[in-house]
Amino acid sequence: MNTIESTWRHVKAFLNPYNRMGDYIYHLAHYMLAAECRSNNVDQFTKFIGIVASIDCSASPPDQTVKSLH
Repeated sequence: MNTIESTWRHVKAFLNPYNRMGDYIYHLAHYMLAAECRSNNVDQFTKFIGIVASIDCSASPPDQTVKSLH
């Protein structure tokens, strides 16, 4: 059974020990993608390209899309 504590332990091990506070949201997203791909036996790069390809950039300019992620 997974608990939040064991999941957080794995996330911390995945993070760069010298820069845990900087850009942690991106590292967390990378960990979540890697964990999902590992459990579904899917290639991470292929999954990432599929996610990027599904984004509708015509709805808002790219600079606004990036700002909304912060």
